[in-house]
Amino acid sequence: MRPWIQAAVLAGAALAGLAPLDRVAIERHFSTTVYPQVQQVLTPLSNRVPFALFDLLTLGGAAAVVIAVVRGVRGMRRERRARPLLRALAGVATGAAVVYLLFLCISGLNHRRVPRQERLVMAHAPPDAEAVLALGLEAARRMNT
Repeated sequence: MRPWIQAAVLAGAALAGLAPLDRVAIERHFSTTVYPQVQQVLTPLSNRVPFALFDLLTLGGAAAVVIAVVRGVRGMRRERRARPLLRALAGVATGAAVVYLLFLCISGLNHRRVPRQERLVMAHAPPDAEAVLALGLEAARRMNT
């Protein structure tokens, strides 16, 4: 991969991770529009297999990192300079940045949405103990009839 593309991906991931985002905009444009559509597609697909797909992806990613580092170390020993290992580490960092950006696009922005306490609007104050007792008694009466 070209170095400028790697730099752009790394910068994009760093910016996405560190930049403050408007929680209301995330709620309006991602959490209530994009995320439900993504979830409607991915959840049935993941339910078709008898194991957690994330576990498989994690194992695959860990294996890819180990293979890249081993190849980098072998290249470093063969060439007697650090460039192959540095190139491998840059590839690992770029891969991690791509995975992070995909995570944000699929569901990660949901973690930055408006907290539930702020989204729920209570029209009335919480009920007092007498109202809760009356509701319980009314529910029991209706169930018994």
